[in-house]
Amino acid sequence: MIWAIYYVVYIIWISVLFRKYVELYDEGFNFYYGFSKTLIYIKDIKKIEKSKSFAVSSVNSLD
Repeated sequence: MIWAIYYVVYIIWISVLFRKYVELYDEGFNFYYGFSKTLIYIKDIKKIEKSKSFAVSSVNSLD
């Protein structure tokens, strides 16, 4: 959960606020903000896995 907050707040929100420039590639994204850039690879982004718990899987199916 912390990694999701990190990606949303630090990378996406800051890039939209200050520079509003994102390059999209097949293997990842370049986020430009201020005078720096961050390269994020899609394979490095963690995936949310569904739980085997009945209650949790029922909630996940509502998405």
